[in-house]
Amino acid sequence: MGKIISIEPTTNNSTTYFALDGNYGEAHGMVVIDTTKWSEDDWTQIEEASDSERAQVALDLTTKN
Repeated sequence: MGKIISIEPTTNNSTTYFALDGNYGEAHGMVVIDTTKWSEDDWTQIEEASDSERAQVALDLTTKN
């Protein structure tokens, strides 16, 4: 469904992300995924996931096919 671009290991506490919208913060546990081929149903699952589950749901969606 997509391609995992990067998974930031949770053991690295010195990594920070900077987003184009001005947000920034700890990148601990960050997942970057190409979502080009995601369906509307995939996005619904992301929206309905809790904050603590969202990264794992994204990984699961990406590796399901």
